[in-house]
Amino acid sequence: MSRAKRLSLVLDIAERAENKAAEAFEMARRLLQEDQDKLADLQRYYADYEQSFSQPTLLRAQDIMQQRSFLQRLAEAVRQQEQIVERRGSIAESKQKDWRTAHLKRRALQELIERVRADEQKVLTRKEQKMLDEWFSQSALRRAENGQS
Repeated sequence: MSRAKRLSLVLDIAERAENKAAEAFEMARRLLQEDQDKLADLQRYYADYEQSFSQPTLLRAQDIMQQRSFLQRLAEAVRQQEQIVERRGSIAESKQKDWRTAHLKRRALQELIERVRADEQKVLTRKEQKMLDEWFSQSALRRAENGQS
């Protein structure tokens, strides 16, 4: 088995690793987007509720306390979701780096295989040329010997 064929087997493994890394990166991006969307929804809901709370109405003290308590819980939910988004962002960055590394490794292997194939072709071409040169020279010798006989 030629060196290029052996390296092709390694390239297949590298391609699978790259595909797996790409899928993991895509999943991380999708989860990040979902969490960012949830955060945006929570922030909108908080802003809407806060705006409706700030409009003057006649409310009992108990209702005001419940609204403030609800706003505090919403604010805490927003903070927690921001932390989730931050963690998901870090994970997505890590998965992207993993994919880039796998991608660069695969490309480097492809380029190496191309160089090896080119080198193998040069060696083959030289061998063929050497064989042709020997054949022509032997043929010329035989013709010369046959001509002298």
